[in-house]
Amino acid sequence: MSNIEYIKRSALSGEKYDVFDKDLIRILNPRQSAFYVSHSVPILDVQLSTDNIGRPILVYIFRRSQTKECFDAWCRQKEEGGAND
Repeated sequence: MSNIEYIKRSALSGEKYDVFDKDLIRILNPRQSAFYVSHSVPILDVQLSTDNIGRPILVYIFRRSQTKECFDAWCRQKEEGGAND
């Protein structure tokens, strides 16, 4: 297999990315994804997947390098009881 098979173009952002890029994170929690977006972290892509019992779910893809501060704020919020998930 060639590397080209691992390059996707986001239907959301139009950006090309390597699906195995270590800078990518995949968020399954829609509240966490909404928190990131509300703090101006851009979504790279959204993919349809299934959970462990076959129900459809959305997977939100972000760049780790763009989420560090927001992730820390998300964790603080959860510790303070501000996040339900």
